[in-house]
Amino acid sequence: MLGPGGVGGLLAVLLTDAGHEVVVVARTSSVETLRESGFHLSSPVFGERVTRPDVVDRERRRCWTPRTSRSSATA
Repeated sequence: MLGPGGVGGLLAVLLTDAGHEVVVVARTSSVETLRESGFHLSSPVFGERVTRPDVVDRERRRCWTPRTSRSSATA
C-alpha cells in the first residue's frame, strides 16, 4: 500500500484483517509511529479495531521483496 492516508489506511486495515500480506510504504517521519501504534479504525460499518501491518520507509521501499512471487506463465 503506497501512502497510508484515509483510503490507504482503511484498505491496509481491512486487507490485513482479512489475512492478506500488506506492506505499507510511509514517510520516514511516520514509520515508527505507525509501527508502534498501528492503524486505528473507528467506523460504524467496520467497527473499532487496531491493526499492525508491516510498515516500511518510502526511501527504502526498493529493498522490500514479496515473500511469494507470482509466475507470469499460465498453465
